[in-house]
Amino acid sequence: YNTMQDEVFEIIDTFKNGLLKVGRIKLSLNVSKSRSVSIRRGDFKWFGAINRDRQFVIPCLFDEVRYLSDSLFAVRYSIYESQHQYRNLWAVIDTNSQFKTDFVYQSIWANKEKDVIGINLEGKTIIIKE
Repeated sequence: YNTMQDEVFEIIDTFKNGLLKVGRIKLSLNVSKSRSVSIRRGDFKWFGAINRDRQFVIPCLFDEVRYLSDSLFAVRYSIYESQHQYRNLWAVIDTNSQFKTDFVYQSIWANKEKDVIGINLEGKTIIIKE
């Protein structure tokens, strides 16, 4: 019984600026003694964004990616604190994969028109106009 694992990327959504949200999925290929083959698809593990040329503009390393503006995205990363305890923190990254903030925010969001961006820091909501 052999198992081979690989990762594939699947397009999840199209952002307003034409970039594509992608998720990284783990696939397992199992070959039994009788030589039957089965492929098992895992859940999405990490998210990022690619352009139309399939080049990564945001690496597929984050627990979540949210569109904020044509050049800014919010990314979430879970930090392990103690036994079965994780803290979700957000940061802002641009389409050149350059971080504009550290992972310090409890949440980051944009309204539907994308003209207001809000952040939650230490229980306080701060509104930022772009």
